[in-house]
Amino acid sequence: MSEKSAKRLIRREPAIEVTEVPNDHLGATAYLAVMCYPGVDARSHQKRNLLVQAIFEYIRGIVKYRAGSKRLTRKKTAAAKFPLLSQLPTMRNRDVYAVCNRAETIFRARRLTSAAVLQKLRLVETARDLRESRSGIQISVGGELKISGIVEEVAARHRIDVRRMWRYWKESQPALHLIDAFFLTLPEPKPGDRSQILIRAVSCYQEWLTQSASSAENRVGMEMLGPHFQAATRVSLVIK
Repeated sequence: MSEKSAKRLIRREPAIEVTEVPNDHLGATAYLAVMCYPGVDARSHQKRNLLVQAIFEYIRGIVKYRAGSKRLTRKKTAAAKFPLLSQLPTMRNRDVYAVCNRAETIFRARRLTSAAVLQKLRLVETARDLRESRSGIQISVGGELKISGIVEEVAARHRIDVRRMWRYWKESQPALHLIDAFFLTLPEPKPGDRSQILIRAVSCYQEWLTQSASSAENRVGMEMLGPHFQAATRVSLVIK
């Protein structure tokens, strides 16, 4: 399907929630927060907002350490390209670490594994299409049966209970297009970089944010997101 056709399909299936985000550190943080908490209820929005604040507080600590100062002035935060740091309310360090660590755990245990299910599903479908094209015989595989085996395989690989893996998979559906595009566009960490995925992604947002947001919507139109994804229930992010 061409990109133009994909965009026509997207317009016929409006998202349940559309958020405009800037092409900067704040936009990257908002993208990550939606992936961690893809629900559209008030509690999910509250968790997203808290994570955005915690990530910026975490970065504030890094800037403060590098500046060799206990106090961050507007001049110092602007020079560090994080002008919002001087405007956000402060959080206690233990709260910052608790929120960031919780989000990192959710991201690795639930979103990373959901991305693995989707990528495996796509490999299976590609292999089936290749066999069909070579044999000239249409091969039919039940969607639920096929994905059940993949979910069980990913659950076993990551030592997760199968029922819990199913919950993670279905919980990820509103942001599955964002998750899939993110993992395919995020650069590999530099040698020796042991920072959390979320913090590293914010620091290098120029390398993935715009491409990832655009690619995510194209994936919706091209129907690349498995049998449970519903375009009308997705959370959409638009770069301003």
